[in-house]
Amino acid sequence: MRQRLQINMKGEDLRRRIGEAIATGESKLTALEDRIKARDGDQPYDVRVEDGFASLQELETERTQVRDRVTQLALLRDSVVASDEYALSKSDLRAAGISVAPSPVITAIVCWTTAMRSGSPP
Repeated sequence: MRQRLQINMKGEDLRRRIGEAIATGESKLTALEDRIKARDGDQPYDVRVEDGFASLQELETERTQVRDRVTQLALLRDSVVASDEYALSKSDLRAAGISVAPSPVITAIVCWTTAMRSGSPP
C-alpha cells in the first residue's frame, strides 16, 4: 500500500487558512459584481476590451461559480473543529482552498525517495 505525504494542521489554523481563501474569493466576487454593474444596459453577448473580451453572460457565469465556491468553503470552514488536528493530503488542501508551497525539506525527501526506488543513490 502506498503512503502519501500528509500535512498535520490544527483545526484553528485550518479554519484561519480557509477563512483567508474565503476572503480572497469574496474580493474576487466584489470585483466581478462591480464589472457587471459597469456593464448595465449591455446585451448578454456584448464584450468589452477592459473585461478581456468576456461577454456579460460569461462574467455572470463566473460570478455564480465564485459565489458557489465561497459558499462551499464557508460550509467547510464551519465544520472544522478548532480543537482537533487534521491530517491533510494535497487534494484535501486543494479542496479547502489552501495552497502550500513545497518546502526544500519535502522536495529533498521526494527526490531521495524517487532515487531509492530507481536503485541509484541520491
